[in-house]
Amino acid sequence: LPECSLRLYGSSYSRFGFKTSDLNIDIQFPDNMTQPDVLLLVQESLQNSESFTEVDADFHARIPVVVCREKQSGLICKVSAGNENACLTTNHLATLGKLEPTVVPLVIAFRYWAKLCCVDHPEEGGLAPYVFALMVIFFLQQRKEPFLPVYLGSLIG
Repeated sequence: LPECSLRLYGSSYSRFGFKTSDLNIDIQFPDNMTQPDVLLLVQESLQNSESFTEVDADFHARIPVVVCREKQSGLICKVSAGNENACLTTNHLATLGKLEPTVVPLVIAFRYWAKLCCVDHPEEGGLAPYVFALMVIFFLQQRKEPFLPVYLGSLIG
């Protein structure tokens, strides 16, 4: 897909993830292509690759994805196409984590608690993992003397 570009997003990019977290990759594609076409090409390419196994797709999810496992590392990769909101949210979270590095271990600790309590599985009625990062950030922004800025303005790209 020469006209396409890749962007990382999610907890692996924002540094709010665990060592076992999956790798989220979004494909930006030109206007002459459609999301289903791009994801079908990705699925086919990964199935034909010697480097990936367990290639599967969920085209009926709210955000359609192709999921695979990288053979050598065992890393699970989730590939989406045109997932702009997730990329913007990730950039915002990553910027806050860089602005105040102590936020990163606090978010990871809260996410670990959520995992222990089994409340971090949206498919089972819980919350998406990134929501726990948002809760920590909101809390730190609401203090009498805010620990984090509420608006990042030109700091996010």
